Amino acid sequence: MRAHRFPITLGVYAILRSVTSALAGVREITLDPKLSRDAACHAIKHLCPHCAGRIDIAKLYEMRLIDNFTALGVFGARNRMVDLRALALPVFAGLMLVEVVLSARRGKLAYELADFLGSMSQLAGNILVQLAVNGLILGFYFGLYQFRIFTFDTSIEQLILLAIVLDFLYYWYHRASHRVRLLWAVHVAHHSSERMNLGTALRQSWFGPLTKPLFYWPVPLLGFDPIMIMSVGSLLTIYGFWTHTEQIKRIGWLEHVFVSPAHHRVHHGSNPQYIDRNFSNFLIIWDKIFRTFEAERQPVNYGLTNNIKTYNPFRIALHEWSAMFAELARANSLSDRLRLIFSPPDDRSRPICPSPLDIDKNRQFVTSKQSFDS
Repeated sequence: MRAHRFPITLGVYAILRSVTSALAGVREITLDPKLSRDAACHAIKHLCPHCAGRIDIAKLYEMRLIDNFTALGVFGARNRMVDLRALALPVFAGLMLVEVVLSARRGKLAYELADFLGSMSQLAGNILVQLAVNGLILGFYFGLYQFRIFTFDTSIEQLILLAIVLDFLYYWYHRASHRVRLLWAVHVAHHSSERMNLGTALRQSWFGPLTKPLFYWPVPLLGFDPIMIMSVGSLLTIYGFWTHTEQIKRIGWLEHVFVSPAHHRVHHGSNPQYIDRNFSNFLIIWDKIFRTFEAERQPVNYGLTNNIKTYNPFRIALHEWSAMFAELARANSLSDRLRLIFSPPDDRSRPICPSPLDIDKNRQFVTSKQSFDS
């Protein structure tokens, strides 16, 4: 590993190229870092003529941004590495079809059309937000990366280390998403289905892409390349897909180390003993270390403790936001509002300020009680 400085301007180029590269079907090229500036410009214009006009290649070379870049169009192609999930979508579709067939043969169809469409509506919103903010996130990571302590390479050992670091931080991000109401408002859409199938894995929050960087920012500071952070993060997300199923019961001794469908079924349960358990995505050891592990012993009741009973995509995505803002409007002080935002979702046994409906119900109860006493 070696420590060195990285130009902050890279963050700006990250934002610009993340958008343009998504639109351009550039092909893969490799530049020799020993090339002169003119030779590098000529090579890029020859191999990738449709992207050369969109970026100042000479400036990139002066900033040494093309040093050791193996990419689809210098900078833009490395962004393409990030979207491994997009490449996996056909595989996801095939696995869901297999799940439909298996569940039908076993006499319990895993899917309901309205529920599945509800999941797809959340996925569509998630993808749109992800496309909108990917460049900003990448620029943010690159801005931090210039202050890195070390520089990790892309060897297998260090990529495995990166996966472990990301998985550890994901555990705390996921746990916070269940224990901080603001983050729960973001995450709750994923838990709103009363079914457990691979389609539920795609029921991703519209606002999730905005919150994960709040927990991953230490990784580029450590010295991991931001492109690799997002690429390995995508692989970990892909791993989490297959754990959303009832068709696989157990995976044997592997369950001692890796997250299995049995582990994640527990996480999606609304049974009292299953609530806020099994937050891990890849390695189940985090739950065992931090004492949030629960084995699957009883049948799981999926969904929320108070299910929303709707397939309306806006209601799925926004119902907790609506409830939270309504309570914030009735709160009496700043401290009460902060408690509502940052306290656990279940830490609201009585309203900070009762709603008119609650007041009316209480008035009716008191009137009835007085009539009874008299």
